[in-house]
Amino acid sequence: VHGMNNLALPIGFTVDKSAIHGLGLFATEDLISVSTVATHIYHPILGWIRTALGAFINHSETPNCITTEDEVSLKTDVAIAAFNLSWVLLGTNDNLDRGPTLKVRYLLPRSPIYEGDEITLYYGDKQYHDL
Repeated sequence: VHGMNNLALPIGFTVDKSAIHGLGLFATEDLISVSTVATHIYHPILGWIRTALGAFINHSETPNCITTEDEVSLKTDVAIAAFNLSWVLLGTNDNLDRGPTLKVRYLLPRSPIYEGDEITLYYGDKQYHDL
């Protein structure tokens, strides 16, 4: 699995065999901040949907990451059309100044993450458990 096609993953991450369970998400470089890496996107009907990155994060009693929630503003109709997001936007807030918004959960490190470290979350954490 090492060397798996990472086109769906942000730079700095890969999927590989995990000592915790099955496959896991690993750092391919030292990571100090990863605040723009989305693990989940909220759909008003389907609920929270894991991203490709979020699907491979394993549970740990001593995680090296947490998630935080924010809203992302899509500024133009071009972005919506380019990413075919019209189905995702059903029921989102539509603000004329900012455009439609999506709720997103981001990955945040609790401590420095070094190349080769597996990215982990505590599944019992309220931010994660509410997914």
